[in-house]
Amino acid sequence: NRRLAKVDAHPTYNFMCGFPTETIEDLKKTSHLALKLIDENPKARITHITVYTPYPGSVLFEEVCKLGFRPPETLEGWATFEMDTPHMAWVPHENLKYIEGLFVSSLFVDMKSEDGISSDAVRTFATLYRPFARYRMKKMNFDFLIEKRLKDMYIQFREGMLPEL
Repeated sequence: NRRLAKVDAHPTYNFMCGFPTETIEDLKKTSHLALKLIDENPKARITHITVYTPYPGSVLFEEVCKLGFRPPETLEGWATFEMDTPHMAWVPHENLKYIEGLFVSSLFVDMKSEDGISSDAVRTFATLYRPFARYRMKKMNFDFLIEKRLKDMYIQFREGMLPEL
């Protein structure tokens, strides 16, 4: 990653969380590694920190079912399936705020908002919010995560479910 910073390369890294045996300490390590990669190479990007999705036939599928996961029963159910808190029965309750916080904050911690967002308002928000997102990830402080509500409102607005402001 440090070598890539010296040449015209723009690496993108992907991180995942929400595994059945994952601890808060594991989540902290994931967060700190993501920030370290961005700090070492300003051209580096991370995709948002994604959440593990248990699919039938995968190694952990049976384990998460034993821990309370109820998979969709039809193909149509899987087509509209989205990972969110009610579906994450295998995740200890105390981990949920960290997983949600990492997901939302990781959308803004690097310069990806400069790369492909055409909306000036969203790009400005991302630029202004970036220091807060980095602080949240560095300190793992996800109390009062108003950003999650703002993200949900933006998605509803984009999908035409909220009136234009």
